[in-house]
Amino acid sequence: MLSLEKLWNKLEIRVLVISSLSLQILLLVLASFQKHVISYRWAQTTNKTWQGPLALMFHWLLWLAYNMADYVATVALAYLLVSEIFKATPQSKNHYLHMFWAPFFILHIGGQDIITALSVEDNELWSRHLLTMLSQLGLAICIYLSSNLQVGELRVPAALMFSVAIFKYVERIWSLQRASQAALRNSMITKPDPGLNYANLVQVYTSYRASGLTAEIELEVEKQTDDLEIPQAYQSAQIEDSKYKEIVCMAYEFFQTFKRVFVDLILSYEDREGSQKYFETLKTDDAYKLIEIELSWMYEILHSRGSVIYSFKHYGWISRVVTLFVTTVTLCLFAMSDHTGYGRFETSLTYVLLGGAVGLEIIALVFMLLSFWTYVEMRNSRFFSRFFVGHANFLFHIQEKWVRPKKKPRWSNKMAQYSLITYSLVDQPCRSRSIMKCLGLKDTWDHYRYTTCVTVNEYLKELVFQVLKKKMIEIDDPTNYRRFTNHRGQWALQRKGYYHEFAWSVEAEFDDSILLWHIATDLLFNDPGKPQPKPESKPEMTSAREISQHISDYMSFLLIMRPFMMPAGIGQIRFGDTCAEVNSFLQPQSAIDKGTAVKRILDVNTDFDPGLVKGERSKSVLFKGCMLAHNLKKQLITDENLAQDWNKMWRLISVVWVEMLCYAASKCSGQYHAKQLSKGGELLTVIWFLMAHLGMGDQYQIEQGDGRYKMTVTK
Repeated sequence: MLSLEKLWNKLEIRVLVISSLSLQILLLVLASFQKHVISYRWAQTTNKTWQGPLALMFHWLLWLAYNMADYVATVALAYLLVSEIFKATPQSKNHYLHMFWAPFFILHIGGQDIITALSVEDNELWSRHLLTMLSQLGLAICIYLSSNLQVGELRVPAALMFSVAIFKYVERIWSLQRASQAALRNSMITKPDPGLNYANLVQVYTSYRASGLTAEIELEVEKQTDDLEIPQAYQSAQIEDSKYKEIVCMAYEFFQTFKRVFVDLILSYEDREGSQKYFETLKTDDAYKLIEIELSWMYEILHSRGSVIYSFKHYGWISRVVTLFVTTVTLCLFAMSDHTGYGRFETSLTYVLLGGAVGLEIIALVFMLLSFWTYVEMRNSRFFSRFFVGHANFLFHIQEKWVRPKKKPRWSNKMAQYSLITYSLVDQPCRSRSIMKCLGLKDTWDHYRYTTCVTVNEYLKELVFQVLKKKMIEIDDPTNYRRFTNHRGQWALQRKGYYHEFAWSVEAEFDDSILLWHIATDLLFNDPGKPQPKPESKPEMTSAREISQHISDYMSFLLIMRPFMMPAGIGQIRFGDTCAEVNSFLQPQSAIDKGTAVKRILDVNTDFDPGLVKGERSKSVLFKGCMLAHNLKKQLITDENLAQDWNKMWRLISVVWVEMLCYAASKCSGQYHAKQLSKGGELLTVIWFLMAHLGMGDQYQIEQGDGRYKMTVTK
């Protein structure tokens, strides 16, 4: 036992060093994929159910690496300090080499450029990180001074590494502070504009009138250009006939304006007009690609050092080159120093630390060079324009071809699915369920066990974009923007002439409407009496049915698992009561499949309003949803054109769901949208940001600005 203790004491610092560097490498690899991975199981129909556990493990490993990286480095610093205080004499040269490792632990705590905050909440705790930094730097400085590193042969390498480590750590705290909500909001507020000097104008006006001159104060309306002003970066890209480069350059211009919506700042009337004119010319794929690029940049602002290295001109380039140079010089100085007396393992481990530091700096520089931020900065550079244009195009080609191809989404491109009827059938009472509930883990278990995901298909994106564009074109008065945004099915029903028949289902409370249409959609989708799609039928006809089902299950997921992203209501209570009624209604038969359950529910006569029969005690909407399904079939389906009428019904349902989706997106705070960027992203966030660019939502001034007043004097 004593020998094991001695062995551990000898190996402890080595294990800590290897663990600290390994965690940095693991963190770098995992953080590269953070915005592309969501922790849900794939739907059974996708044949990718095996990816769910891997995605869950990915997020767990990332969380563990992020938190353990700081912990291991701090423990190592404490170990070095304790070993220095209680050291025995005389000391071997290995002891000084151990002390030389102290700045590397500070460097590791400083973290990677690609991830500074695991979640947006970490940014709000920047002051706590600052206090922690001061204490850890105090430990490192004590080690440095007490070990006589400042006078030994390692004094210069140690001083250089300390300078790089302190710089990296300070930069991390600075990034956290600048990415906090208060700092972001302050950085986006425009400079104060006092406007025209009212007192001086009135005084001059009065003096002119007293002198017998005719003076008039009139409004000078600011001229609005008919065409969108295209920035220089876009003009050069247009000459090169590269649509993707144009999109990247325009994304950068729009991002300077639209990032304000993430901190709930209002955009101007002019911002709306400029964005609308450009988006009118875009195809669906290009519009979504532009939105994805902007959201990707917002992720980098919130979760990496983008708020620092891309916010100050040339700062990122200069700082990364300098730190790489200093780290490389440190490696060379150590290589040229006398290694006599050092253990072979300690020497090798020191080389690994130095090589790892140099390697991480090179990777950080490469990541920065291959960023779209760098491409736009190169193109906008006036002083080095001739030199940088060729390099910018070369780096852009590498980015587009190998790093992140245009066709590959810059977020997870997945939407979660949660079916009320499926959940009610599967989640039967059992001992494990009771234990989970007692431990407070039932919601977490339900979140993973019963939530699946599907890919956001192109038909869904096309439908959303076309619905929003049609609304944008139909609006002829700025005051109507918010009215159109507040539609959650009314517009679709009015256009098709069915508003009178179904107004009750879309005018109810929003969570009530979601569950009504969710149940109706699920029943109709699994209706055993529906016609089977023909092989020669058009893909968009089949897609309307699938789109309706996917959005329906997605809205159900948001209502239950993401209630903070939805308008206030009692959706979870309604959901629970409805599940209870499903179980009660189907209780006589156990282990029933979904098709049989749907048939039994649809067989119920709903001529009487279930709400009047049940009263207000139970919030269940099961049979109101069943009544909606019956009414949809009654109003839209005839025996003569059965298949055609079903397609017509699904097109109506899909547009109603798109309106509900857009309504939910517009009512969610920008802070909650920002929170989802690190979790693979949400379709709701993509649509919300797209709506902002199309002039929809509550982020705009309703009226146009008045312009400036001027005084005209005549004799």
